Formats: sequence, structure tokens, C-alpha cells
Amino acid sequence: MKWTLPFTTLFLLIIFFSLTGCSDSDSNDEQKVQREIWNIVGNPALCQGVITRFCLRYIVEGSDEETVLYDPVEGYNHTWGASDRIEIEKSPISNPPADGSSMKYTLLNIIDNSADPLGSIYTYNDVPFNQASFIQDGDIFFLLGYEVNCSAAMLCNELLDLAENDVILNLEIKYNNEGEIVRWF
Repeated sequence: MKWTLPFTTLFLLIIFFSLTGCSDSDSNDEQKVQREIWNIVGNPALCQGVITRFCLRYIVEGSDEETVLYDPVEGYNHTWGASDRIEIEKSPISNPPADGSSMKYTLLNIIDNSADPLGSIYTYNDVPFNQASFIQDGDIFFLLGYEVNCSAAMLCNELLDLAENDVILNLEIKYNNEGEIVRWF
């Protein structure tokens, strides 16, 4: 005589064993949260993507490798010359956008504030100048999201005129407690 399980019993056993293998994804995400100490580089990198922008440069403590971060660090606003040492939390994003990061970065602590030497020159090649990348808001100018000044008022006006024509320029930016465009070529 052959022994068989009724269909409903077999179906319930399959469901039971498949559910017991599942885990709570929230607890897995919590395990992936990491804390890191970053040494921020004083001048941002020029990043090419859908839009050109400045990106944060940093070195993870204990490493010699410089990394460029395309995403913001929540709670941290980098400025020209700031070579801060910061503690961040890096946590996974559930259901990240297809063209976005799968990680979220949050500032936990600024351990040390330091700055590049006054007079440091940062050179950038192939910087797009258009009405979206170089803007004026009252007396303040912004280049790719970073506040800048010009060594002469006439220079900023020239750059605004060039931005109307959508050009590519090379720039020298001098650090003197802020970013100052000293030359374009």
C-alpha cells in the first residue's frame, strides 16, 4: 500500500519551510551600518556625471587611498580649504534609486578642524561655465555649488558673461579662508 500526503498538507508544509528561511531585512541593514573616520581633502574634485559638480575628497583613516564621494554627507558642509577629520556613519539605503547611491552618509562628529595653508592654489581643467554652473545670488557667486569670490570684481563679471555662452574653462582658485578665482585660461 502506497502512502500519500493530501495536497493541502503538502502545500502548507512547503509554505512553512519557505517562511522559516526568511529573515527580517531591517536587522540585516542594521548590521551593515558602519562608522568610519575620514580625513577630508581641502579642495573638492571636479566630477563628471549627468551634471558636472564638485565632489568631496577623503581618505579613510588607516588607508592611503583617496576616495571621491559623489553623494552628500548629511550634516556636513565642506568649504574651500577645510581639511577636517570627521566621523561618519555609512548605512545602506533600502530600495535605492537606479541611478543613485545605495549608501547614506551622516556626519556624527567633527573631530578636528584644520585648513590648507593660506595661498594654496587649486587648479581645475575643463570646468563647464554656463548659467547653471556659475551663478550670482546678490553679492555672492557660486561655482558648481561652492561659494567663490573673484580676485577682482571685473573678473566675476567677465565670467558671468562667459557663462551665458556655455564655455569650458580652466581655473585657478586660491584659498584665503575662502575660494577666490584668481585666473581663468
